[in-house]
Amino acid sequence: MAIHLLPRFGESTLCRVEPGYIYDLYNVPAPLMAPYAISPDESWLAFFTNCKDPSVKTVSPHDKVKLPLSLLSLKPTPTLQPPEIKPVEYNCSGFRPYSFLFDDNRLFIGGSWGNSCLGYIDMDEAALFYHSVTLPRSYSFGKAIDALLLHEGKLLAIDNCIEPMYVWEYDVANKKEPVFVQEAELGMTMYPQVRTASKHDEYFAVLYNSSGEHGFSDAIGCYHIKTLQHLGSLGVTGCSRFEPQYYPKADPRGPGRYTKERPKPVPIVKQYRQWLDMTIFNNYLLLAAGANGLAFLSFSKFMEFSDQHLPRYLAVPGFKEVVRVIGLEESDCLIVVGTHELTDGKLHAEIFTMDDLLTLPSEVQAKDVTWINRTR
Repeated sequence: MAIHLLPRFGESTLCRVEPGYIYDLYNVPAPLMAPYAISPDESWLAFFTNCKDPSVKTVSPHDKVKLPLSLLSLKPTPTLQPPEIKPVEYNCSGFRPYSFLFDDNRLFIGGSWGNSCLGYIDMDEAALFYHSVTLPRSYSFGKAIDALLLHEGKLLAIDNCIEPMYVWEYDVANKKEPVFVQEAELGMTMYPQVRTASKHDEYFAVLYNSSGEHGFSDAIGCYHIKTLQHLGSLGVTGCSRFEPQYYPKADPRGPGRYTKERPKPVPIVKQYRQWLDMTIFNNYLLLAAGANGLAFLSFSKFMEFSDQHLPRYLAVPGFKEVVRVIGLEESDCLIVVGTHELTDGKLHAEIFTMDDLLTLPSEVQAKDVTWINRTR
């Protein structure tokens, strides 16, 4: 069994999960959908706590909001009182955490703070001191780390601030100070916002949102996990069309005079964010697609970068919208999070097997889905 922080009946709840079942333990004062991480020995929970504004009850799992990062000890206590929540303190004023993960007894934290936007906390230290890790070189505009991945003793820190955007690799196998190995450009489109990243065998994928003069779109970039080479991206237009609206043009002959109206492009938001979350699980690329349900595509077919292979969409029973997907590595089960019919539209998590989901009717929604930047 494993521990997860999940929305249950509209409440952020610490749960113990096993194949086919979710057992609720107790509520945690965290925003619904807040990012979280559990230490490998299940003794610590790291999560974003509520900000000072009490109206903030829900955050997107990958929106970058100014929420403090806190730690909750999961070690057994002699009393029945809930454990104390400890806010993470930094030795660099102004640091804002955006991403974090556990590697044995260390909690790595990525965020935004000039050229020192990566660090870690040794959970064996009594004071839980934040150790800053300097980037390999200075960058004129500063950087921000929005996603972290671990692979065979290597830490991948994915940048999300000012072009060019990078992925940095550090060797963390020696459990001492991380050692820089290499960097590579991500090769994304203009003005991206990284949401999350996931890995599979020799590859990793990054889900991001981008914007430009023609509107907004979601995309998934695929990279080789050892060389960091960008292999290709799959994009979908998720929200926008710039439609003309008209306004009067002043006549140069004098005030109060107007000539014919001329068009002015105004963004009309339609379906914002078709892809909200992503994970690679059991050789499938899985996407939380909001009101469109759950999208999936065989990862081996994804790696062919062919127009013949596009994600299929299915409606998950009971869910009006799907906003997060979590694969359970130790089993064939998948946790689906979204607004549920049985909870009056409140966020709720349920567990499914992959076989159950893949037998549901599905369809390809090829409109506006295109392969971009294919390199093979």
